[in-house]
Amino acid sequence: MKKILYIITILFSFIIGFLTDQSRQGKKRFLLEEKNNKTESIIKLLDLWIQQKQRNKLMSVFFERNHFHRIAVYGMNDLGKRVVDELRETNTTVVYAIDKRAGRIDEDLRVVHPEEELDTVDAIVVTPVFYFEEIERQLMSKTSCPILSLEDVINNL
Repeated sequence: MKKILYIITILFSFIIGFLTDQSRQGKKRFLLEEKNNKTESIIKLLDLWIQQKQRNKLMSVFFERNHFHRIAVYGMNDLGKRVVDELRETNTTVVYAIDKRAGRIDEDLRVVHPEEELDTVDAIVVTPVFYFEEIERQLMSKTSCPILSLEDVINNL
C-alpha cells in the first residue's frame, strides 16, 4: 500500500510540475506576443508619421486646425519626445508631460505622474498607442479635455 501511495505521489508531483511549466511557458509566449504586437504597432505608426511628413503634413497644423493651442503629452519615451520636438517653435505649446516615471525623466519640460492633479490644457496626446484605451479611461476621471491617441492625430494630419 505504501508503495502505491509513493508511486501516486511521484506521479502526481510530476503532473503538477509539468502543468506548472506549461503555464509558465504559456505566460512567456503571451508576454512575447504582446511585446511583438506593441513593437509592430509602433513601427506602423512611425512609418505613417514619416509618410505624412514627406507629404508636408505637420502635426502643428492638426492642432491649430482643431484649436488645440496648449496640450499635454502622455508618455515620454521615444514617441513622446518626438512629439515634443516636433511642436517646438510652433503655435502649439506642450505645457507639460504625464508619465509614470515622472521623477526619473530628464526633460526641459515639467513631467507629472498620472495620479497627480492635471493642469488644464486644450487636449492630451497619448503616445503609448498600444495602451490607449486603458490610459484614456484613467485620464477621463481627471480631466474634461479631449484625450487623443497619437495614432489618431497622425491619421488625421
